Amino acid sequence: MAKILIIDDRPLNRQFLTTLLGYQRHELREASDGAEGLRIAREQRPDLIISDVLMPTMDGYEFVRRLREDPNIRHTTVVFSTAHYLSRESQALAEKCGVTSIIYKPCDPQMVLETVEASLANKVVAPKADVPREFDREHVKILTEAVAEKTTQLRDANGKLTALIELSTDLSKERDPVKLLDRYCSVVREVVGARWTLVALLERDRKAIQHLGAVGLELNDSPALRSALMETGTFAMLMKEGRSITLSGVSSTPGAMELPAPLPRADSLLVTPLSVRGDIQGWICLADKLGLDAFSEQDERLVMALGAKMAVAYDNARLYDESTKYAIKLETEISERTRAERELTENRARLAGIINSAMDSIITVDSDQRVVMFNRAAEKMFLCNAVEVIGKPLDRFIPPRFRPSHSQDIRKFSDTGVTTRAMAATRPVSGLRANGEEFPSEASISQIEVGGQKLYTVIMRDTTEKSRSQEGLQASELRYRRLFESSQDGILILDAVSGQIVDVNPFLTDLLGYTKEEMLGKELWEIGSFKDIIASRDAFNELQQEGFIRYEHMPLETQGGI
Repeated sequence: MAKILIIDDRPLNRQFLTTLLGYQRHELREASDGAEGLRIAREQRPDLIISDVLMPTMDGYEFVRRLREDPNIRHTTVVFSTAHYLSRESQALAEKCGVTSIIYKPCDPQMVLETVEASLANKVVAPKADVPREFDREHVKILTEAVAEKTTQLRDANGKLTALIELSTDLSKERDPVKLLDRYCSVVREVVGARWTLVALLERDRKAIQHLGAVGLELNDSPALRSALMETGTFAMLMKEGRSITLSGVSSTPGAMELPAPLPRADSLLVTPLSVRGDIQGWICLADKLGLDAFSEQDERLVMALGAKMAVAYDNARLYDESTKYAIKLETEISERTRAERELTENRARLAGIINSAMDSIITVDSDQRVVMFNRAAEKMFLCNAVEVIGKPLDRFIPPRFRPSHSQDIRKFSDTGVTTRAMAATRPVSGLRANGEEFPSEASISQIEVGGQKLYTVIMRDTTEKSRSQEGLQASELRYRRLFESSQDGILILDAVSGQIVDVNPFLTDLLGYTKEEMLGKELWEIGSFKDIIASRDAFNELQQEGFIRYEHMPLETQGGI
């Protein structure tokens, strides 16, 4: 029984190995990336480590390099695990790292057990030869090697195709543009075999980066980094030339082609534009081909194809995202409009209730003076139903002799916007009931605007009772005046506050020998014999408080002293 550490960023891969090796009663540990695996290795000191080649934060190559730098665990046996389609790259990388065994995914259980057993015994597991032993001729050997190479290439291509099909299946359900882009970035790195991958999407005006993502690289995103990516080095050259750029021995390339300073050093680069309908929308960059000095033409074609698919998928996801947001916005607007219409309906109902409860007649007409609103008070006043008059001319409620002046008022108001009040006291205004009866009224006109249309509201009040009251008051005043003027008793009317004479009847003026004009406006105690009767302000105050003072057999003196 041995202590084995399994490092893989995918839980399903770890579960397969722990389940399989658990039957052998090995003591198993798990880690999700190279950094975590390095920590566990230093703490647990395992007998064997099975490590994935490509992981998010620290890949297999970097993990083994750091492992060998630690004197306490530098001799720990390491087995790489990787996809079949990266066999060529993984073998080259394993040779550089001093790793002698590789487990290819999907794994054959027996092959895994044999590889683990051999690695624990410090034996190298060589791949089984497909060439029959009896054929040892040189040309057969060459032919067999060529066939094996082609077989390897076909196997790798089939593995990559399988991965791409799985990618298309997975991403067909993804609607978030950012997640879609990051997923593509991760798959491209795995399929091609690169240390790290960087993807950038531009704003619509192509003057700034909208989204920046990285896999296998710890990147501190900042405005300075985004500006550098747009203005210097390889990415600026790509934007200028609009084509893919493949570099090896990057350290020896001209300064204009180098990576911007915030990015780590890379020995090989593959940068491909992301285009949608011929317009460059961004780029994808792969750095450090695993185990090899440069990316191949096949890698470039594959990345270009994936880049084109990525750009289209991202554009579709972005359009879907925008459509979804627009649909939500539209739904919100519809909800708000529905609420506003409901409130408007409620307000109209309340307004209609207020208008219909008004005691005055309220009639609204359009610019052609046709009725559009007729309240209940108007129905009672004009003895007709609103349904009968809506859409009919307002003139039918105005006596014929007043119609020209009414139309003139409307036109004047329309031109000036000044409210016209035609009161019975200044100019006769009469209404006409449905039964032909005329009645006196007071009316006012005001203007409102609804939906860009001018409407005019006419408020009318039936003044029939008021007119009758005024007529009765005038008749009463006339009777009073006749009695006052013809009375054979002297009558004097004083102002209750000042004591001044405000009226005097003819009998008293004749009696005292004064004219009416001579008496009006004078204080009572200024007139003849009244001086002695009410000679002081105290006496007048008593009159104000009590309301009367009664005198019996009061002598009077005329103006002439008689």
